[in-house]
Amino acid sequence: MTNNKNFNIYIFGANTPVGSFFYDELKKNKIIEYSKIFRFSRTRADDFHYFDLSKPELFKQYKKDKNIVLINFAPIWNLSKFLQYFYHKNSKFLDKIELIITCSSTSIITKKYAFNKFDKKLFLKLFYSENNIMKLSKNKKIDNIIVRPSMVYGSYNKLKDSNIEVIKKFLNVLPFIVLPKESGLRQPIHAYQLANVFLNLFIKFSNKTNKKINRFTLDIGGDEFISYEQMIRRVFEKNKSTSTRKKLRILFLPNQLFSLVFSPILLFSPKIYEALLRTMADLSGFKKSYEFSTLKKSKFPFK
Repeated sequence: MTNNKNFNIYIFGANTPVGSFFYDELKKNKIIEYSKIFRFSRTRADDFHYFDLSKPELFKQYKKDKNIVLINFAPIWNLSKFLQYFYHKNSKFLDKIELIITCSSTSIITKKYAFNKFDKKLFLKLFYSENNIMKLSKNKKIDNIIVRPSMVYGSYNKLKDSNIEVIKKFLNVLPFIVLPKESGLRQPIHAYQLANVFLNLFIKFSNKTNKKINRFTLDIGGDEFISYEQMIRRVFEKNKSTSTRKKLRILFLPNQLFSLVFSPILLFSPKIYEALLRTMADLSGFKKSYEFSTLKKSKFPFK
């Protein structure tokens, strides 16, 4: 629990599974009773303040607000653009911000040496955005935490994730799944687990008594390292009752043959081909979410 300091908490990307779970956590922990919560989204709904983070010039500043905490679940490059706008305007708005906690992605690590243009561009966007936010926070003496989650999954009501949901569709449509014989490790993290990590980081830094400015990155995933094959099997088993297919069929190919069989895809979609190759790579080894939350250690998929 925090020290009951009256914060003004701005949540960008609020209408996402993680943003929605985070808001629920604020209510559950009664933080909403003594702090004002502003949920911003491009969704036009009564529960949200409509705002497109990529258009900072349209932001309605809440001039009386102080002790501002920025929590961001939107693309980090949009937050970077937003903050840079006010920084170059010499706006007093930034002087009111005490803490920034923003989502980034472990793609800044796993896609650093990607060969397709899409992933190269993603890496550069993440890299420059993180650096810009770090420099700005240092100049303005703002506590700043950049959270880099691994594969995020989990839905919130009608809000669906773009990872496990895609796998579920493939399992329903394809007659069988082709996988490399030796698939790489994954560390998927549920949206609720990630939201709980954000909550605990907020509580920790809102309770601090020293004046030392903290700025760091946190590479984080779920509580379990599992192979790509295991992940596929567990997704299938969990959704077996609603699936159109009652039996999972997997065709395993030696890794070199797997690369060769799918190599023609390289001609029309280097992005898809590289994504297929990544099924053989280990994209895990990050901090486990339970170490930074109040939740118990959990296996994939999170229940």
